[in-house]
Amino acid sequence: MAEVPKLFRVTLQVSDLDKAANFYSKLLDAKGRRIHGARHYFDCGPVILALVDPAGGGEKSKPNPDYIYFSVDDIEKIHSRARELGCLSREELHEASGGDIVTRPWGERSFYADDPFGNGLCFVDSRTIFTGRCWSSPAPREARIPPVSRRRRAGLARESARSGSRQGPSSRSGRSRGSGAG
Repeated sequence: MAEVPKLFRVTLQVSDLDKAANFYSKLLDAKGRRIHGARHYFDCGPVILALVDPAGGGEKSKPNPDYIYFSVDDIEKIHSRARELGCLSREELHEASGGDIVTRPWGERSFYADDPFGNGLCFVDSRTIFTGRCWSSPAPREARIPPVSRRRRAGLARESARSGSRQGPSSRSGRSRGSGAG
């Protein structure tokens, strides 16, 4: 059996590296480190969160098309920091307020936030993370299938009306976002 490659870095594009480094330093409660060029790295367990400003190469920054999921031991503490930074999601996700700490239908206790550059973030209580290997929640089987958010449902309806199909990507400022378990 071949060795499965290991994920070691996730990149988020930002339009102001100093502002991004300051924001993530406060949110993650870690300084991170400036890397030569237009990068700032944060060690998030075995994976590096790399903030990159592509303007030096003549490109505009683009937000990630989906959420970045973080596993945290103290979800209340990071939720408090996110609230102080004013970055809690105002969207309804999975039939609940995205910015509130909620136990999702598949058992994860989480909340959603957005960085100042439009990148979506989700913070999940480390005791409740869903990895697809087994369910940590005693939720009934029918409740374990993540529901589609109202925004995604509206996007699906628009896509269906345009193409005549029953499925299509949701749109958040022109970006697709997943609506299932992270």
